[in-house]
Amino acid sequence: MEMQEPVAIIVGAGPSGLAVAACLNRLSIPNIILEREDCFASLWKEKSYDRLHLHLPKQYCELPHMPFPTTFPTYVPKKLFLQYLDDYVSRFSITPMYRKLVESASHDGVAERWRVRVRNTGGSEEAPVEEYSGRFLVVASGETSDVFAPEVKGLDSFGGEVIHSTKYKCGEKYSGKRALVVGSGNSGMEIALDLSLHGAETSIVIRSPLHILSGEMLYMGLEMLKFGIPLPTVESLLVLLSKLWYGDLTKYGIQRPQEGPLSLKVKYGKYPVVDVGTYEKIKSGQIQVLPAIATIRGNEVEFENGNSHLFDAIVFATGFKRSTHKWLKGDNYLLNEDGIPKPDFPNHWKGENGLYSTVNRISAHCSKIYGGFRICNHPTVRLPVVPSRPIRFASSAQKSHSHSNSPPNDEEEEEEEGLVKDLRVPEQWLDPSKALEESKWLRVNLHKWLDDEYCPEPTNVEISNIAAYSYYESLLQRQTDLGEILLKMARELESISYQESFHGAFSSANAAVNLIIQRLELD
Repeated sequence: MEMQEPVAIIVGAGPSGLAVAACLNRLSIPNIILEREDCFASLWKEKSYDRLHLHLPKQYCELPHMPFPTTFPTYVPKKLFLQYLDDYVSRFSITPMYRKLVESASHDGVAERWRVRVRNTGGSEEAPVEEYSGRFLVVASGETSDVFAPEVKGLDSFGGEVIHSTKYKCGEKYSGKRALVVGSGNSGMEIALDLSLHGAETSIVIRSPLHILSGEMLYMGLEMLKFGIPLPTVESLLVLLSKLWYGDLTKYGIQRPQEGPLSLKVKYGKYPVVDVGTYEKIKSGQIQVLPAIATIRGNEVEFENGNSHLFDAIVFATGFKRSTHKWLKGDNYLLNEDGIPKPDFPNHWKGENGLYSTVNRISAHCSKIYGGFRICNHPTVRLPVVPSRPIRFASSAQKSHSHSNSPPNDEEEEEEEGLVKDLRVPEQWLDPSKALEESKWLRVNLHKWLDDEYCPEPTNVEISNIAAYSYYESLLQRQTDLGEILLKMARELESISYQESFHGAFSSANAAVNLIIQRLELD
């Protein structure tokens, strides 16, 4: 059994896994990506329909350290998104290991390592099991692991075509046919629209209550949350706007849930439907809404209301079942059996023993993930994190022997602990004139750093000014603890809109404190 030893093991080469790998590569942290398919972003490349667009504005979907080109539309189509991912992988030298099916991952408490057993599915039927070991494990296998199709009485007697939404590409071949879509999530609603636009006689099964929002409504809600408006207030407004815009949906066979659209996502992983034109088709009668299926007899489908209809094709847009809990062993903290994070938002990304998850967002928490890695044996890594006590750093004596890629032994760790000291700014920096000088230094150097990171100039200026002024205020308030300075700066940076920048408040404050640390070491 072959043993490999990277620092971080990433499971899944979808957009989330690629984002984490890019962040780690930029910090020279050794990592591997284990991907069970034969390509990265396989869901996008091989299992999505042609008309698919991102349902959120592009600034919410871009990956760290590489904004979408300004020429891309607000809602990026599949073809351009795949082009973006190809460029991303090339730019950050990301090299996933394909056909690697993870069978188990467990934490070795004695060695303080994650042991990941992998079967290579690209070779013979009796391919050997490989084992990889790493200090950190990142679950980036997503919410769409295994295809789910419900058991329907009589389905085997159906004489037409039956496919899952992952096999659906375009409605052209269904023109003039009677098509039934089962499932009313975003995929089901958009596939129904595509079928109708291509001339199919289209029906859709909607069993459960759902929220319908326009893309603009959802964008507005996310922006309000970013500015600190409470979730209940945002949800009340979204539901009100939906009612005003779409009217009474019950006359079309659609019920609204009791809980708000964003709460359902946080609690149950259930997304609101982002309407891209399906509602107008339903309203005009070009798409018929039907209740749950009772039974199928040949091409005749009987529904729970007693009505029957004939169909030539059925598309099951019934989603996926998460499979992480099948292979992630011994972790009772991060994910439940449905693959949904147990910890409450916004702490749902971090587990125990170096376990991290990107299961709920493409890249929103990637900066937190690599910011949470406490790597002591890589001199290029300088990662201040939000602490519960003053930030500490090792003196240059410790760094002089930190070039080894092997983990430190107990003796080295004891030596490191003895060389660590609280990281605070010097008392003389609290003098008003010196505080002003240091804040100006931070503004100039943070601006330069953001320029190197391809941050748009207006955002760059705003981040630099707010960070510098927050730092100046902290020094005037005689705050020397860099941990507290970081927290204050991050809170104040949350007041601005980052728009086209990949940065968030935490990562910007992290960068500023990183620069201050470097200045302290040179002082």
